[in-house]
Amino acid sequence: MYLSCRIDSFPKVYARYDYPGEEGINPAYSDIERCEPLCPDEKRIWALRGDGTLATGIKNICVRKGNTDLFQKVEDTLHKYVDKTNRYGHPSLALPEGTYDGSVHYAGWLCNRSDHLQVFLLSGRFHNKMLSEEQRDIIEAYVAGKFINAYGQDRVVFYDQIGDERLDIFLAGPFPKDRPCRTYTQDSIKKFAYERLIGTPARL
Repeated sequence: MYLSCRIDSFPKVYARYDYPGEEGINPAYSDIERCEPLCPDEKRIWALRGDGTLATGIKNICVRKGNTDLFQKVEDTLHKYVDKTNRYGHPSLALPEGTYDGSVHYAGWLCNRSDHLQVFLLSGRFHNKMLSEEQRDIIEAYVAGKFINAYGQDRVVFYDQIGDERLDIFLAGPFPKDRPCRTYTQDSIKKFAYERLIGTPARL
């Protein structure tokens, strides 16, 4: 049994609300198996979907805030198809298709900091309150391993939203060193999987 097999049985959530005109796939959509390298300080949204896909994209709302520009990450020939009024939030990574019903286990933001990948667990539509602490840890170990393999950084640090914090705190820069967090490396993920899965090595 691998981490991904355990996750299949964990609680899933669906988008809690939507906005008018918000119905297209994220223009910068990619699953983690086919992603491109991240630029320094590049920020992406991500969602671990109910069908097991770890999907990433870019939220349009950040274009005017001096952060990752959606149009710089989408081929020029496709710009005319991008709806500039669409927020392209987490639901744009989780559009139902085929047998996939639009459910999500876990979602948040990702930033490529200078010496680590920073994950901020903020998603208004897909905040999953039904996960136990053990289920959360298993999902985070799995997601962190995928990010490490895909993007090359050897450390992934997860931060919870505290109180009613807004996205600006994440976009502004790295969090303070004394802020509570959970850190994952390849070695810690393998150790975690061995201990939790009764001697079975992690397969990420």
